[in-house]
Amino acid sequence: MFVDPSGLRSWQEASEIIRRNADGIKNAGAYYNVNPAIIASCIYTEQIKNVNWIDDLTDALMFFADTSIGIGQVRVSTAKLLEDSGYIAKTEYLSSMIDYWATIVTWSVPGYGDGTVVANSREEAIAHRLTSESENVNYVAAYLAYIQNLWKGTYDGIDGDTAILATLYNIGEYGAYGINANPRSTPSEKRI
Repeated sequence: MFVDPSGLRSWQEASEIIRRNADGIKNAGAYYNVNPAIIASCIYTEQIKNVNWIDDLTDALMFFADTSIGIGQVRVSTAKLLEDSGYIAKTEYLSSMIDYWATIVTWSVPGYGDGTVVANSREEAIAHRLTSESENVNYVAAYLAYIQNLWKGTYDGIDGDTAILATLYNIGEYGAYGINANPRSTPSEKRI
């Protein structure tokens, strides 16, 4: 298999991630009313442009830096926004127990493992949740739905505009200049 010197994933590896999560992508698309092809394209692009082997080792460990985590490279702050806005079931405090050496805090994390995780903060618990591929797919779909809803009244064609949605997914829901009534994708550069 070809290994990129930058450590980025190959298109074959990214394609395998999409194939492995195809059912989850379709289900999330139906649930959030987002075209599954757009969900897949966002994940694919993140995998070949923004993920390398270092991410696999450090994602959940770097939660405090608001890093992008998982197959869709979802930031902890974005995941928290989606939970607080009601798009995703909330990661919530369950209990704490004082041990001889430390305090053990347990969080409810729907869709992750057995539904609980031990973490020192909600952000750390969300970071663990984002490492689950199926949960990460849900966050990607929820964020795309959030963007669609945000832009609905301004740009009615947002639902089917892969280029605009994927760009806003990558750079943030408002883009560089805020909501624009006439968004359009930039023409590709001519290749020589």
